[in-house]
Amino acid sequence: MKTLLVVDDDESIRALLDDMLSPTYRVLLAADAQQALDLFSREQPDLVVLDIRMPGIDGLTLLNRLRETARDLPIIIFSAFEEYRQDIKTWASDAYVVKSPDVDKLQTAIEKLLGEARSS
Repeated sequence: MKTLLVVDDDESIRALLDDMLSPTYRVLLAADAQQALDLFSREQPDLVVLDIRMPGIDGLTLLNRLRETARDLPIIIFSAFEEYRQDIKTWASDAYVVKSPDVDKLQTAIEKLLGEARSS
């Protein structure tokens, strides 16, 4: 079973993604960048879903830190803010998905990056 690391300071988003993804993946949850770095070093996830706006270390800084040690790690930015899509710093990610109540686009991006076909 593949392991995903979800990094978001919003507890309801973490819970939603955990519910959505846990039937198919092992899901690790982090509320901030430091927690994410700790989990990443211990667990070596197969993919990271990352928010941008978080207290302390923001998602773009975390993205760069992850890229320094794991260049091939698939990383999806999952942000409520469309305008960050044009920020050159986000180009280090493999996908950019705007948050919405319909998380189908996120699910599709995860499956594509992990090379999986949708089974339904």
